[in-house]
Amino acid sequence: FIFLFYFFSRWSRERVQNHFRRLLKPRLSGLIFYILLTIFVLFSFTSLGPKFPSSYGFSSKDKRQDNSKGVPSGKERSKVESTPVLNPHNFHLMISNSRLCNDDDEIHLLILVTSSADHFNERQAIRSTWGHPDYLSTYSTRLIFLLANPNNLSTQRMIVEEYRTYGDLIQEDFVESYMNLTLKTVMGIKWASLHCSRASYVMKTDDDIFVNVPLLTTHLTSLSGGRERGGQGERVRLFTGK
Repeated sequence: FIFLFYFFSRWSRERVQNHFRRLLKPRLSGLIFYILLTIFVLFSFTSLGPKFPSSYGFSSKDKRQDNSKGVPSGKERSKVESTPVLNPHNFHLMISNSRLCNDDDEIHLLILVTSSADHFNERQAIRSTWGHPDYLSTYSTRLIFLLANPNNLSTQRMIVEEYRTYGDLIQEDFVESYMNLTLKTVMGIKWASLHCSRASYVMKTDDDIFVNVPLLTTHLTSLSGGRERGGQGERVRLFTGK
């Protein structure tokens, strides 16, 4: 009886031990794996920071100096100037119209109107109403339509004839498309800075919009502090729109 009890107890103990080894071995290896993974993730978040290409003029280790006046220091300004242009506007003018602002008349407001190349009726409607040249000259205002390349020879010939008649178009060689409206806006701003920089204000609108020129110019004159009348008012930077 004693021998049987000893044999049974030893066999049971070994069986129980083997059973626990089989249970704990995969769980222990899995636990070790998750511990190592957690350590790796924590190390990655604490030691790795955002990195920027050196060509952009700054890095994650740059220390910005506080400037209460909002004017960048010489070092910061040189970094900004060395930053490459991410979206250069390298298109070419098909119709430059560089003489629109070459006369000696004062230009208080320049209106840039984005228009599809084939919107001949819309442009004519503007010329016949609020955008008539004689009407605009009363308020020292100029208007120019912004067009792209229609990729259609017949339409392009009509555009050239329209320009010869009215002289109020500019056109670049990117494709005429609704998705390229941003390029038209950039084209207009670039043209204004190069060929009509003496305009006090620049406005961008579309060929399906009615502009109340008298009300708008009156409002702009009130903002300018009487500079048009020889006053010494402070210049106002106006950015507005929807």
